[in-house]
Amino acid sequence: MIYIYYISMDLKKVLNEDIQETQKQTENIRVHKKPIQLRDIENRSANNHEKMINKITDDKMKEILNKEKKSIFFKPWNKLDNGLKLNRLQKYIEIEKEIKNLSENETKKLSKLLLTNLENGKINKLSEIKYDTNKGEISEIKNLIYCEETKKYSFKIKESKPKTTTKSKTNIERLLSRKK
Repeated sequence: MIYIYYISMDLKKVLNEDIQETQKQTENIRVHKKPIQLRDIENRSANNHEKMINKITDDKMKEILNKEKKSIFFKPWNKLDNGLKLNRLQKYIEIEKEIKNLSENETKKLSKLLLTNLENGKINKLSEIKYDTNKGEISEIKNLIYCEETKKYSFKIKESKPKTTTKSKTNIERLLSRKK
């Protein structure tokens, strides 16, 4: 037991010495304050931020959003987002439904036809759709064909002709073609 007592006494001394050393080290560390200029800059920016938040009220925010809603469709067709294009296509479908007295089934088919062609990129260009930027409406879809008799819509696909590339002639072929 005496042996254990001496070991514990030694441990206490060692631990106390470690604690005293760390206290001395922390006393030597200087804590610097922020410079006055930095504090002034932070205070000014915080005050300006609060003023800007107070200036924009709910009424002003609603007014800004309403202006954006009104002007969002008055861009060229190729500048509209896909969601806006879908919205304009739905409006076009509703107009076609009223003009041509289409049934629900026929309007669904027209909707599916136009949406798949939009996804496939066949009605994304200005040359494929006549879009009135003043009204924000689609006036005509150029490749859309309507058959009066069957009341069906179809989409005319432009077939692009493959470009024929001429091979450059070798010197032997040139020589042979000159002799003929």
